Amino acid sequence: MSTVHIELLPVGSVIFPKGGNSLIVIIGIGHRATDDGAVYDYAGVPYPIGYINPNSVYLFNNDDIERVFSMGYVNEEQLAFDGQIRQAIEEARQES
Repeated sequence: MSTVHIELLPVGSVIFPKGGNSLIVIIGIGHRATDDGAVYDYAGVPYPIGYINPNSVYLFNNDDIERVFSMGYVNEEQLAFDGQIRQAIEEARQES
């Protein structure tokens, strides 16, 4: 059995953020904030409530995660996407 290494958690993963008070489920990967243009690894919403309105969406990075409670689905498509999106995020951060 081989070990799979991914740089970014897949959509559907449930995490607890550092300094947070509730779980967050990841709903998107690689997002630019509309207010300041900063690029973030993830977009997430409160778990188990989910999306309520645009103000309930949190943008955060890998460094902001204290603990992963559940990892979303990973297949070959996710693995290929992981490498592509990580590179795109880094390029977008350099442009900012």
